[in-house]
Formats: sequence, structure tokens, C-alpha cells
Amino acid sequence: MRQCLPSELIHVSCSVETDSTHHTAVLLTCATAKKIDATTLSADQQPVFAITPDKCTLGPKEATTFTLSLFSSRPGSMTETLVCTATTTGASKTSSSSNTKRVFEVAAKADVAAPLLDFSSRSMRFEYSHTHGSCPEPMTQLLTIRNVSKLPLAFSLKTAVPFAVEPCALELQPGGSQAVAVTLDPDFRHDMQSQLVKQKLLVTYSDNPQKDSVELVGDIQFPNLTFDSSALDFGCVLSDSTRRMVVTLTNPTKVAARYSWAWLKPDATAGSSSAIDGGLSSATVGSAASNSSSSRFGPAPPPSQLFDILPIAGTVAPGQCERVEFAFFGFPGVKAAATAVCHVEDGPDYKMQLSGESSSIKYAVEPLFFDCGMQTYDRPVERDLWVSGVQAVYMLVKAAADSSVVLQLQGTAMAASGSFKGLLWQPTAGFRNAGWYQQ
Repeated sequence: MRQCLPSELIHVSCSVETDSTHHTAVLLTCATAKKIDATTLSADQQPVFAITPDKCTLGPKEATTFTLSLFSSRPGSMTETLVCTATTTGASKTSSSSNTKRVFEVAAKADVAAPLLDFSSRSMRFEYSHTHGSCPEPMTQLLTIRNVSKLPLAFSLKTAVPFAVEPCALELQPGGSQAVAVTLDPDFRHDMQSQLVKQKLLVTYSDNPQKDSVELVGDIQFPNLTFDSSALDFGCVLSDSTRRMVVTLTNPTKVAARYSWAWLKPDATAGSSSAIDGGLSSATVGSAASNSSSSRFGPAPPPSQLFDILPIAGTVAPGQCERVEFAFFGFPGVKAAATAVCHVEDGPDYKMQLSGESSSIKYAVEPLFFDCGMQTYDRPVERDLWVSGVQAVYMLVKAAADSSVVLQLQGTAMAASGSFKGLLWQPTAGFRNAGWYQQ
């Protein structure tokens, strides 16, 4: 009995020799299985035996070798009966007599055994939580592989980053086992980003298409933050006033995140940018290249004096949130842009783009005098009053009529002299931006 693996093509040789003094035609056939070229079989075909060659003619005292091939895509015990038939021709040229007889029968048996490996675990999980001040080190776990099949097995092991396996090729005898080292490199991307990595440890057998696998999971946790906004545009604010906006920081990881803010300062020689060390209270941005500000009223303060962040440092616990307030001071006639960097200890840096400008309120009202003339007392008289704004800042226009006419423009009022009874405004209020007209 011969042992083999599924989808493995095996060959067994059989020699036949004639002791006749005449030419003999030898035919070797399979009693039950159909004859087919085993090299052309697909993986899903039934077990078959094949004989090559299936017949030949032998001279006196000659011998030949027949090859029996077996191919099976499924495990199990295979049996076939080989029948050898010989036909001897006459001794003389004029003789046409022949004698056919069965020479022998041989039982061919094969045990097709599936390649079976037993793994100490079908799933391996690595959990890395970064410790403040330490360097990321690879993590290693052992996986024991045992051959539980009836045949020696040769196979290779392969996986993908961030995992590695050593050794990557093994050959085990029946019942033999060996431990392999599976390693996770948590810093394989060198970006200090938390992530959940899933890969497979693939097992490929030599001379067999079957494949096995072991699940590999890597839970890598670095101090990280997420922001509900990566850019803030304060728009145009009223000169000498302050506008504030809030950004929420969230820690989605399992480790605490310590952060601090600094301004991004341009490097004039290299054309790149670098963050200034320290907090915002001591940081300065002197160049107007990437962190820029300009004013129509002479030199403007650097962006670090126009923008403010509170708090400038803190710690966000795992799964918690923190609100950070950004403020912009509207220096008269200024237009500024800056980049703030949130540095996370043992984690990545995050950039926040800030921009804003300021303007004063400028408006025009016409006409300034209404002459309604003599009118019937029980009929309304309608006249249009136009209020226009030429500044870039938004402003609230509100009209009220009691004993006088008042236009309120964000704290600035203009009164029209005279006393009016039963005066009605439509509309009574409005919110307008640059270049507007209100009737």
C-alpha cells in the first residue's frame, strides 16, 4: 500500500518480461477504473488510475516497464486491480494461430491522507499600549505546529507587515511538532498612529494546493486626538473686538494624550516649517510668509498676538473630550492667517489653520429729510429710506420709532430730529454683510 497526499500525482513501476520464443503482445489494463491521462485532471475530479503505456509488443526474452499513476483530489483508501493479458503469435511466417491468456492480476492500493496540521491557536491577538517616554518594541508570541497526518509534511509560512514569522519554512514528520515565533512591530509606519491591523499567517504545502491560515490581529494604541474641525475662519470682525470659536478634542484611544499648542514658524532657508517649542505665551511669529498679517494702518502685530488659544496645554483621558477656545482680535484693518500645531507627547502633530480680518462700520442713509406735504389724515403716506453699508463686517440694522427715529448699528446710533406720531417702519430690523442695501 502506498501513502500519498490529495492532489499529489504518484507513480508505481511494474516490469513484465516474456520467456517465450515468439513475439508477444502484452496488454495491462485496470479492471474497474477508466483509463485517462492523469496529468490533465482538474482538482475536483474523482480518483483515477492510469497505465502508461497500456500495451506493447515484446520479442523473445524481452522485458518492458509499465507505469501506474494515481491522482486523487480527496482523501481516502483507493483500490484497483491490474490485469495483464498476453497474446502470442505463431512461430512461423505462414502460421496465423495465436494464443491469448491472462498472465496475472495485481491489486494496487493507495491511502490518500489529507495534510493535517494542528495549531496551538487559530487566532493570535497582539495588544500594544504605548507607555509615556518609552520606545515602541516588537512583540513576539509563539505558535506551536504539530503534524497529525500520516505523512511527512513540508510547508512554508508567510504573512504581511506589521507581522513577521520565523522560521518561514518547516518539514515535520508524522507526530512531530515545532514552535514558530510570530512578531508584531507596532511602529512599522513610524507615524505614532493608533490602528487595528488584521492579517493572516498563510500555510502553503509543497506539492499540494491545500492552504491553511491563522488569524493575526494587532491592536496598536498610541496617544492620538481627533478634532471636529481642522481649520477656523473667523471671517471679518469689527475692529477692536474679539471673536471666539470652540473646537472639541476627543481621545479615541486607550491611553491618555498629553498635548500642547505652538505656532508653526517658517524656515526661510530651507523653505519648510517647524513648530516653535514651548507654549503660546512665549511663542512669536515674526515672518509674514506663511503666518502672515497685514494692516492698512501701518505695521500689524504678528499673528501670535492676534490669535489666542485656551488652554494651551492639557491631558485628555481615554475616551474623553475637551473643548479648546480659539480667539481672534480684530486689530484695525488687519487681515491675518496662521497655523497652530497641537503636539501630542509620543504621538503625532496636528495642524490647525486660522484666518481672520477686521473692518470698521461704514454706512450711508438717504434721504435724510422727508417732506410729506399736506396729506389726508386717514390715509397712509409711504416713503422709502435707504440704508447702505460699504464695509466688510456684518452689522445689525434696527429701526425704532417712538418720539424720534433711531438707526442702531451695533451700538452706533443716528437720530433724525423731529417728533413723529404713528410712524411705522417695515422691516424693523435686518442683518447685512458687505455692500448691502436695505430699503
